[in-house]
Amino acid sequence: MANGIEESELLHPQGAPSEKPPSLPVVNPDGAAQSKISLRLLTVHNWVEAVYRAFDVPFPSGAGELAILAVREVSLKKKPQESSPVQGEIQPGAEQVPAKTAPPKKVNKETEITELEKGAANGSEGGVSFEAQQRKGDMAAHPTTYDDLLFCAWTDSTANAAQHLEVFECSIDAGRKGSDADALPLLCEGQLYHAKPGYHKPGKYAGEDIALHIYTGNYGKIRLVRNAAPRFRTLTSLESAYAKDDFKFCRIESNTTIHTHFSGTGDLVKGWSEGCTVLRHDWKSSRYKRFMQVYNSASNKNKIPYLVVSSQYVRLYAEWVSEVSNMPLPPAKQSVVRQDSLTKNPAFESNNYLPSFISKEFADAVKNLIDDLIEMADTLNRLPEVAEDTSKRLSRRYSVADVQLLFMVPRKTADFQKKSGQLRQKAKNLKNSLELCGFKLEF
Repeated sequence: MANGIEESELLHPQGAPSEKPPSLPVVNPDGAAQSKISLRLLTVHNWVEAVYRAFDVPFPSGAGELAILAVREVSLKKKPQESSPVQGEIQPGAEQVPAKTAPPKKVNKETEITELEKGAANGSEGGVSFEAQQRKGDMAAHPTTYDDLLFCAWTDSTANAAQHLEVFECSIDAGRKGSDADALPLLCEGQLYHAKPGYHKPGKYAGEDIALHIYTGNYGKIRLVRNAAPRFRTLTSLESAYAKDDFKFCRIESNTTIHTHFSGTGDLVKGWSEGCTVLRHDWKSSRYKRFMQVYNSASNKNKIPYLVVSSQYVRLYAEWVSEVSNMPLPPAKQSVVRQDSLTKNPAFESNNYLPSFISKEFADAVKNLIDDLIEMADTLNRLPEVAEDTSKRLSRRYSVADVQLLFMVPRKTADFQKKSGQLRQKAKNLKNSLELCGFKLEF
């Protein structure tokens, strides 16, 4: 591979210069040196590449080409430092000294976040750990916080020469639903997006390159899940599927308003995002300026690959390093995925899985609804009387309101054929949405 995970190669820390792999002697019991082995250091940059490989998304390897990885449900935590003897401890052979408590240092929030981010970029040497979080669905009970991470990876020439990586705390999900939106937008997982520099609220913030615009395929289009139950950031009940666009809860739509941009350093996202990814930095902060510098100087800045995944099923950096420590290079694609944590998509036979924000209960309910809509459509084409009987039977499974909303049994015989076509279209939209929202893995 040209991307950096090579057999018998030293994998350099970010920014390390090119050099031959250092060697250590392997010594026999009698003290004679027999052979040498090469060291390997797996970096966070290598981990980002491994995630791209697992999802069959091409990882850019050209000089100055940027790749972005957005990971849901993961936060940064400073590792505890090894304690050393302090005043007040009783040491062997020493007299007890009264303890003195030093006043806690006041640390600016921006500085604290920056230190965590820079430490995370240095991997095992950075003194910072990646902590997986549990996704909480109810936005009213659990307001959106900055519990996601954005990784920016690039090289000057090749990944074996010098790797560069920046990590930013962020939120990939909305803090609230927009007043003009019919449903809460969510970025899909495991599928290739692209990003390019652009404006953000031009009437308020000056600049044509102060944010990244996310898109699918050609600029102006984007694949989104739309949750029609906007109080929730997860889809768990059929209510979430009742999108105004005739049950298209996942679709590729014309939309240039989904950005990656600045926010603040508070604990809650609130109105900073109605579907955008927001970094935990003010737009005038040095860290946000660094983010803009990274993407604006990328040689592929008009089409930066942008991949979203979740810690629910992706091994985080330290766990991945442990997993592959005894594997030959390059590590197997599946090494970065916890396959037992994947949820199969019922719309497919195999190899297709649900994103972290869609529950199996929701997907099964949609699958059942598709079957029931088709059954009712078939019934409508046969006899009005049979349709009446079927609607009564279905009312035992769904509420009266759902039967009226989902199946809309007509009263006039002349309308039956028209209603049958409408139900088939709804079933088709639901099936397409279930297929669009998932991601494929081939191991």
